[in-house]
Amino acid sequence: MQHGHSIALYAFEPVGAVPHGVDVRDAATIVPRERFFRAGHGPHKGTAAAFANLFRYAMILKTGLIWVDTDVVCLKPDWPDWPLVAGFQDEVMVNNAVLCGSAAPPLLERAVEIATQVGAIGPWAYTGPHLLTALVHDMGYTRNVLPQDTFYPLSYRLAASALLSRYPNAERIEGPEQTLAVHLWNETLRLAGHERSAPAPDHSLLKLILAEFGD
Repeated sequence: MQHGHSIALYAFEPVGAVPHGVDVRDAATIVPRERFFRAGHGPHKGTAAAFANLFRYAMILKTGLIWVDTDVVCLKPDWPDWPLVAGFQDEVMVNNAVLCGSAAPPLLERAVEIATQVGAIGPWAYTGPHLLTALVHDMGYTRNVLPQDTFYPLSYRLAASALLSRYPNAERIEGPEQTLAVHLWNETLRLAGHERSAPAPDHSLLKLILAEFGD
């Protein structure tokens, strides 16, 4: 919103105070509340990530909006009007933390179908980056996927050390010229021992980001 973008926040229940100007919408208009689920086992137990994968595919298919995870920090006001918005997170994998495929309804329809069938039983990221990558390659959208630096200049492998380590002289967050947003990999930070509700370590890049863009 600080860069002039409009934000719609989907929720099944009241979420309390949200920043002024955020358009809170009923998530049940996209996927019925009774279909909500959380991971039931493993290190990611309790997370709603797999459901969020299903939800974003259905939301984009129905509304044409761009989905953005809540641990993505926008850096630029001007985003081109692309028919497919998705970026590589590394040399191979296409991530879905930032996604819109208004020009690719067959891909989204297939993603909804598979994510619905898999539900909570799939491994971590199975209906997210793994599924999206497979569909992008299988359905011929690879050339439309944006370079890694567009949304994922920070690798998930380095996220914990890069964001939580001390950088006393850091003054602001910057990315490559072509970077539009930065994914902060919240789940990676959580597994490294940092809870989202906890204060960021002093003199860390994460603290700098929260101070600049609001926590």
